[in-house]
Amino acid sequence: MMRAMLLDVSRFLAFYLPFQLAFGFAYYLLFQSLPETSPYDSLPKSFLQTFLVLLQQFDASDFATLPTTSAVLLGYTLLLTHTTLVMVMLLNVLIAMMTKGVEARMEKAKREALVSFAECILRSEKTQGLVPLPVRTEIKSMEVAPLIESSRGLYTGDDDDDDDVAMDHGRSLVFGADEESRLGFRPDELSSDERLAMLSDQVARLEATVASLVQLLTAKRAT
Repeated sequence: MMRAMLLDVSRFLAFYLPFQLAFGFAYYLLFQSLPETSPYDSLPKSFLQTFLVLLQQFDASDFATLPTTSAVLLGYTLLLTHTTLVMVMLLNVLIAMMTKGVEARMEKAKREALVSFAECILRSEKTQGLVPLPVRTEIKSMEVAPLIESSRGLYTGDDDDDDDVAMDHGRSLVFGADEESRLGFRPDELSSDERLAMLSDQVARLEATVASLVQLLTAKRAT
């Protein structure tokens, strides 16, 4: 972030330095006829006074000491033009550049955060699926325990279809429609790998049942 801000400042200096050099030389040439006590009697002092205009630290009374009226008018004209360009235009350009740069970097950071979050969810889905949340945020821990126990009690049974219905009903006790609409997905939803494993178990049980039926029919025909 700081590196990007320094880059914006360096771009601003590219606009500001030509004005700094031009007005610094102009003030130095304008005050050549005055004694050495003038704040513009040398190039370093002139450049320093020119830079202080950017910080609003300048004394306009120095221009009243110029020898001729035309020099005074020229000095005040240069000073007014300088302050207008630097304090009004260039400073606003700097603020606009830095604001636009910060907004662009914030948008980029948000996109990177969303991509990272999506990758994290994808890795979790590929490895073990979405793990059920232990508690609902709206329910206290003392209130959640009976719901979990009741939902576990619904998982027992011999019939596979009844187990599936009970499991879905038990999940709905802990994660209702409000949680699903708020999160955009069911936190206790099985992953694709878990669903395939469940289907494989069901197919294996069905094959075992068919094989036992075939054996019974064969034994009955033999008798």
